[in-house]
Amino acid sequence: MTEKKLTNADKKRIKDDISLTFIFVTLFTLALILLFAIGFGVAYLFGVRPSNGFGTRVLIAIGTLSLPLLLIGWTNIIRFIDIRRAKKILITTTDYKIETKKEGSVLVTTTKPKIKLDLYDKIVPLLRPTDAINIEISKLSKTLLFLSHDSENLIEKIDREEER
Repeated sequence: MTEKKLTNADKKRIKDDISLTFIFVTLFTLALILLFAIGFGVAYLFGVRPSNGFGTRVLIAIGTLSLPLLLIGWTNIIRFIDIRRAKKILITTTDYKIETKKEGSVLVTTTKPKIKLDLYDKIVPLLRPTDAINIEISKLSKTLLFLSHDSENLIEKIDREEER
């Protein structure tokens, strides 16, 4: 396990991760709040009048519905710190296994440092479990930056194939 500086491609991958998660979570949170507000608006139109403390309850509900945005914001802050510190961890190991679960495939190293990395489904057929694997992850957020058996990054290979 060694440390290196992030390349511009690594920084771009982390920035893409930040923007993608932020956009999806923001849209989800806004949809929940809008649904909640529409529900109260319809109830108000049908004659349900607010009682004492109604405004406080509405603000508490909106705050509760906004919690996913705060949690994802925290993970994005950690990713942003990764970009600022510009450090990544390089791991070369032969002691790993690929587990398939409902949510997708996971690469798990069995020796130290023990890490679990979510994999794209298209990468799994490209991995050879008998060969050593090179893994590069960002230091704090553990964002997968590089995955290969040699010098060709399998993540970039999948991205290029998807662009075609």
